[in-house]
This record gives sequence, structure tokens and C-alpha cells, in this order.
Amino acid sequence: MIIFAPIMENNEKKIFSLHRLLESVERMVAKNYSNHFWIRAEMLKLNRYQEQHCYPEFVEKEGNKIIADIRGVIWSSTFQSINEKFKSVVGEPLKDGMKVVMLIKLEFTPQRGFSLHVLDIDPIFTLGDMMVHKAQVLERIKNEGLLTKNKLLMAPLLPRRIAIISVISSKGYQDFTKVVKNFSNHYQPICVLFTAVLQGDRAVDSMTKALQQIKRSYQLFDFVVMIRGGGSEVGLTCYDDYQLAVEIANFPIPVLTGIGHSTNETIAEMVAWKNLITPTETAYHIIEYFKRFEKDIHLLAKKMALNAGNCFNQETEKIQTLATKLKWNTEKSIKWNQEELESHQKSLKFCIELLLTSKKNTLHFTAFQFQKMPQLILQKHQHLLKINILKIKMSDPKKILQKGYSLTRKEDKTIQSINEINNDDVLITEIHDGFIESIVKKIKK
Repeated sequence: MIIFAPIMENNEKKIFSLHRLLESVERMVAKNYSNHFWIRAEMLKLNRYQEQHCYPEFVEKEGNKIIADIRGVIWSSTFQSINEKFKSVVGEPLKDGMKVVMLIKLEFTPQRGFSLHVLDIDPIFTLGDMMVHKAQVLERIKNEGLLTKNKLLMAPLLPRRIAIISVISSKGYQDFTKVVKNFSNHYQPICVLFTAVLQGDRAVDSMTKALQQIKRSYQLFDFVVMIRGGGSEVGLTCYDDYQLAVEIANFPIPVLTGIGHSTNETIAEMVAWKNLITPTETAYHIIEYFKRFEKDIHLLAKKMALNAGNCFNQETEKIQTLATKLKWNTEKSIKWNQEELESHQKSLKFCIELLLTSKKNTLHFTAFQFQKMPQLILQKHQHLLKINILKIKMSDPKKILQKGYSLTRKEDKTIQSINEINNDDVLITEIHDGFIESIVKKIKK
């Protein structure tokens, strides 16, 4: 227990200066926490200034809630050795957001308060944590059916338009373009560069934005190529990011990766349509499409020439066969038609003779009719005349009256209806042998 004297005292309370209070805390910390401790924490911010000392902020979380927070310090000389060892084991430099196990000394000063003086960091723990995180992301990608989604896209027949995600100063981009230019006399794929940060804290956001920019006009491209040069495996954890992997897996055209390493395949490479390791290999892979296409064209041309020759020979034989058949059929047809014509000539001659005979007979009959017709017509009309005279005689009123009929007149007008006469009218009735005069007297029914 540390006891320190108050700077002033009165009857009610003791008052201490802040500096004395904090000095007592400093002495207590120095006495009770003189040893070094291995602790586990998340390095929220590295806070390295001007490539010198680092003043990281360490936290511990429960879920998303921070339950402990303290500042630290890593002196420049210590940081250099720790960071080199860290990169050789983990493949990444120290950066924000890493979970680390570190050897520290707890320090307290009245001016800066509590801080952790970092003496060493165990990279094995961070590597394990990164592997666990990678495994979790990979499992999630598999469960969501995204691992093979981009791989199932159909390859273009000839990838003439390539969208490249890289940076113009990258050695990988330069290697890629060098290979393409070497074949420019034969093949000329169109390459469009979409600049992006390829490693570090900004890499995921930068590459995701580049992919989204390409997606807005993806119909203009056959392939998307993500290339990163140098062959170093430092800074590859960004390629294990879930959001970047989702963006690649859901991309509407094939995505090729060539980020320059041969071990520890990243999740971005796993979900890509094809992983070609290096930018140079990626370029040769694309050129191979042109070579295969050229080879197929030459092979097709040979087949077409061969098939054309065979087809020409076959058609020539067919034409010769058809010419022979045509000649034989023509001769046969001519002969048949000649026989048919002779037959028709004979039939026509017989028909003409028969028709002439028929017409002669008809003419003779007509001549006979012309000779006898006037007499027959006269006889016919004489007979009709006699019939008409008889009819006229039979129609004579006197003849009719002799049969018992009579004619009644009123004032010389023949009476045809009872309504034409009245009582006391004088009527004259004619019978066959005389006339009768009478006065009308109607009889009521």
C-alpha cells in the first residue's frame, strides 16, 4: 500500500494534487507490473506516423461491443523487426483490424496515462486467426452456392475485348501487356485498364468499385482479368474478403485472376472462372484462344477444301450419270412420242374419214329435206287451216244458239250480270230461231 501526504488539510477533507496522485499510481504500476505479459487483443488502428514510431489502439470486443480500450506504443526499431518477421510468417504486414498476441510491458505516466509498450508480436496466432477467418468466409461462400457460379459461365469463342483490373505501374500489368504486344501482328485483343489498388486496406473497396464499374457495361467485354505483379505473397488477405468474393462470383462474365503467387489459393481465386497464377500466364491463356481459333479456322479451311473437292467429284459423277439418263430418256421419249404421233395420225385420219362420211350423209339428208320440205310444210299448213276453219265455224253464235244457248240484250248491250238490269226493264232474248221480248220482274231469294 502506497501512502502519500496531502498538500493541504482542513477540518473537513484532505486535498491532493493531480500530479502527486498520478505519481503514486505510476509507482504502484512500476512496482506491481514490472514483469512482461503476453496478451491477446485486436489492433484497431496501427497509427504509424511518418514511417517512424507506432501508437496503436488496442481493443477487446464482445460481439461488436468494445469492452476494453488502451493505447500502445511500438518504437521504430522494434516495429521494423516485428513487421519483417510478421510478413515472413503471415504474408501480410501489420495493419489495422488484425488480432494479435503480443509481449507487452504495462506503463503509466502522469502525462500519458496507461499504455502498452509492445516488445514483440507472435505472428503464429494472427496467422491462425486469419486462416479461421478465411475458412469461415469459404464456408459461407459454399453455403450460398457461389463457389462455382462464375465458373459455370460459358467461355467466349474469341475473347477480343478484355477488361483489366490493375494499376498501370504494376509489373504484372506490364508483363501482361508485353505478352499481348508480342502477338499484335497476329492477334489484337482490345484491353481496357480499370485502375484499382491491389493490396492493403483500400484494396477491397477499390477492386469492388472497379468490378462494379465494368458491370455497368459488361456487354462490351468478353473477360475480366485481375492481375497483380511482383510475385510477392505479401498483402493477399484482401483477396479472402467476403464482399470481394461475392462480387466476383456474381459477375455476369468470366473473371480471370493472376495475382502472382502459387501457394495458399485465396478465396477470390477459388470463386473466379479461372486462376492463372501470374499475369504472364494469364496473357498466354488469352492468346491461346486466338491460336486455337486460328488453328480451327485453318483446319476448317482444309476440311472445306477437301469436302469441296469431294463434293465436286461427287456432283460431277452425278451430272454424268444424269446426262446419260437424260440422253437415254430423251431418246426413249422421242421414240415413244413418234409412235404416239403415228398412232394419233392414224386415229386422226380415220376420224376425219368417218366425219366426212357422216357429214356427207347429213348433207344428202339435208338436200332431201330441202326438196321435200316445202311440200310437207304446205300440207301441214293446209291441215292447220282446215282445223282453224272448223273451229271458226264451231264458234259461230248461231251454232252455239242451236245447242240451246241464248243471248239476252238490253238496249243492244249483252247482259252479263243480274246487276245490270232492273225491274220493268225491256230485254230482248235471242234464240236460234228468233227473238223474245220480255219485261223484267226480279224474284227475291
